[in-house]
Amino acid sequence: MKKYLFLGRIFPNFPKRISYPVVPSIDPTKGGTLGFDIQKSIVTAELSADHIESPETALKSAEQAIQGLVDAYSFINGETYEVRLEAVEQNGETKVYKEMTLEELSTEIPVNELPKTDLLMAAALEFMNLRLALSNFKKAKRYTAYTGLYIYLAIENIKKYFYPEDLNNEGQEWEGLRKNLSLAREDIDFAKGFADLVRHGKYQDVKGTENTRMITLGAEVIVKFYKHLSNQKVKKS
Repeated sequence: MKKYLFLGRIFPNFPKRISYPVVPSIDPTKGGTLGFDIQKSIVTAELSADHIESPETALKSAEQAIQGLVDAYSFINGETYEVRLEAVEQNGETKVYKEMTLEELSTEIPVNELPKTDLLMAAALEFMNLRLALSNFKKAKRYTAYTGLYIYLAIENIKKYFYPEDLNNEGQEWEGLRKNLSLAREDIDFAKGFADLVRHGKYQDVKGTENTRMITLGAEVIVKFYKHLSNQKVKKS
């Protein structure tokens, strides 16, 4: 059985001391145990499982479980608390977790074609569809149980930019989106497959290589959309 130890924090300061030596698994067939303690907003946790692919995946799985229990406190008391596990230890080796940058994610896009920070922020200010897509992309990175759903929502946010609200032909919308942004149908169907399961109430973690592929897809669709917006502004000027 692989064992992982975690250290993290809760933002803002969490007012309650919580200790759960054992948290029931959402999928008992896979085995494993999770226990955690929260004291003065510091989170310590231990996860034991054989089916976890990597320390990073283990960290995300533990973080989601702890977040769900903290959300119960938030639901009653009104304040919103965010759990952030920041370090994972396995076999005496400690790794500090860090989200991948856009350059690290979008290996298919040349570095000189990646958006500049200030220009992307300006575009997000101007175009609501881009803001919504970026917001859903952030959620996709945070919650592996909902990665497919949020990436698919981000793509849908972008799709709606191109069409009036009263257009009822969804097939025409998807075809137009793929044409405008040069997207492959198989990539969108990949995200939809995971999104549909979650939308219909099934827990569907997206881990390992599938998670990387999904997040990379979302990043590249957003970059293509930003480039489309930039080209349209150039044509109008």
